[in-house]
Amino acid sequence: MIRAVANKRLFLSEEEYEYFVSIKNTLGEDDFRGLFESDIDGYIVAITPPLDRKVSMICVFFLLNIVMNQKLRAVGDGVVRIKELEERVRKLEEDIANDNI
Repeated sequence: MIRAVANKRLFLSEEEYEYFVSIKNTLGEDDFRGLFESDIDGYIVAITPPLDRKVSMICVFFLLNIVMNQKLRAVGDGVVRIKELEERVRKLEEDIANDNI
């Protein structure tokens, strides 16, 4: 689900969002401001720690973890689509072999 984090769109699972809220309640949201860029779909495209202020490593590692999770979810979705295509091709091959087309 897309959530607002530091005035940016961020696609987070429910568990990831709960962890973000706990970080925000502990450290505040200011450490997240200017720390990352995301696209319209909420996927992180860059993590860019500011040079002019200190940022908690918890925030940096949280965002790195989110990037990894977003990529793994995308790969998992791709695998599911490939399996669905394989099944469709298998059915087409069976239909062709049985002259059902």
